[in-house]
Amino acid sequence: REGKKKCPKCGCEEKLKNQGLRKRTIQTGRTGSIEIQRTYYTCVNRDCDYTEFPLDRILGISPNSAGGKFEEKICWLAAHAPFERVKEFFKDIEGLEVDEEVIRTVSEKCGYALLKKEEEFEVIENNTELTTTTLYVEVDGSMVPIRAEEGEKNHVEYRENKLALLFREEDIKYNKDRTKRDITDKRYVTSLGQGVEHFENLTKKKTCLYKAEKVIYVTDGAEWIDQMRLRLHPDSIHILDWYHAEEHLWNCGKSIFGEKEELKVKEFVYPLKELLWNGKVLDVCAKLQNLIKEYPKKETEIRNLYSYYHTRQTKMRYDEFRKLGYFIGSGAVESANKYLVQQRLKQAGMKWLIKGAHSILKLREKVYECSWAHVWSNRHLNFSYE
Repeated sequence: REGKKKCPKCGCEEKLKNQGLRKRTIQTGRTGSIEIQRTYYTCVNRDCDYTEFPLDRILGISPNSAGGKFEEKICWLAAHAPFERVKEFFKDIEGLEVDEEVIRTVSEKCGYALLKKEEEFEVIENNTELTTTTLYVEVDGSMVPIRAEEGEKNHVEYRENKLALLFREEDIKYNKDRTKRDITDKRYVTSLGQGVEHFENLTKKKTCLYKAEKVIYVTDGAEWIDQMRLRLHPDSIHILDWYHAEEHLWNCGKSIFGEKEELKVKEFVYPLKELLWNGKVLDVCAKLQNLIKEYPKKETEIRNLYSYYHTRQTKMRYDEFRKLGYFIGSGAVESANKYLVQQRLKQAGMKWLIKGAHSILKLREKVYECSWAHVWSNRHLNFSYE
């Protein structure tokens, strides 16, 4: 490092100065700790406090007294539990005193490094890593409590984490009588408060890991998702989640007759629901138009439902989709929102900065994708702590 010009902090053109060796103790879990000595360099500018330890970066050691497998253990635990609980684990089980701020810093910066690696990943066209007849892409969102980074520190607003769940037809496993099914291998895309473009970019990179004959999106029918789908996979099939279609029907019925008129609501819903199930969306739309004359005071609610179904009729061919054996529900991604996002980020009293929350989500992705060992065995990730 000595002889390299320009300090990365103050930008001066002077060479960094070799200050000799400095000792450091690294915690290594139950085995205690080890002491190492490594060369360090400083900026010659007296007004600049830049210090660099090249060996720390080469070894992937954070500046917070954690190294090697111990650093990995911090991240794995922080992906599962609040930082204070991780601190208690190290004290009670490992017999180590680890500061809560160290746990937070190490885990969030490792997660953020993973996120940056994915953002910088270059798409490889015609990739054949995972081949399949059918690739499913289910999309949903979940709100996360985010606190202000500046100004009013107690101010909290909710920001949406956009989540995509990817799996292949071959990953779907059925029980003997085929009444239940489970997805054995899943991949995730998370984008917290970064907007559609960021989410679309990450989704494109993740879907390019597959070579699929057919791509099927199962979503709540939001227009922005459909536009993203057309940009990424213009020939794909888009299915409106059955439960969203049914939910809109129930909500309209309750609006017309009132929450307490359960019998009347059911008499309204059941015949139309059966038509929807059999793919007769236009028949439902015709009946809704006739209902406007019957319930003129509820014209707005009925017309809204009519518009929702009519504009999505190609996504509601449920009879055809079922015959072809397609998923017509997005329950898998809605469930993923609960175990991946809400169980860790929406516990009582939690308030996150976007960067920290997104970093922890990225660690949780690797846990639930069962790709954790692969990530940590590849030290070329070179986690950055700048």
